[in-house]
Amino acid sequence: MLLVAVLCLAAVGAHGGYLFYAGARGPWVGGAAAIGIEALYLGAAGAAVRYLHQQIIAWCLVLIGTCVSAFFGVMVSLRHELPALFDPTQPWPSDRAWIVAGMPAIIEGILPSLCSLLLSVLLHSMVF
Repeated sequence: MLLVAVLCLAAVGAHGGYLFYAGARGPWVGGAAAIGIEALYLGAAGAAVRYLHQQIIAWCLVLIGTCVSAFFGVMVSLRHELPALFDPTQPWPSDRAWIVAGMPAIIEGILPSLCSLLLSVLLHSMVF
């Protein structure tokens, strides 16, 4: 069940990456970016390497991949919930709009990536 949860949460993050890239660079690049970003941090989370410098590189990749996935998820969620934020002709969203729509969008963008990473680390640590 944990593996299914990791894959489902990773799919949510991958969809955010796909939507972010596909609009500007096309569906092939969007798909490649989505798969690459998710595979990067989920794969590096379980890198059982012997040397310290390799562990540092693996954890840097985990950090980068998680941050990128969360960033794209947040941006896609904000674009959906607060479209005025991305339109320079519209006024900046009010504090109430940020609380009601913006904060859930930010949490929606961060949680799937973070949960997917932590579940992946847990599963890899149970195996090794």
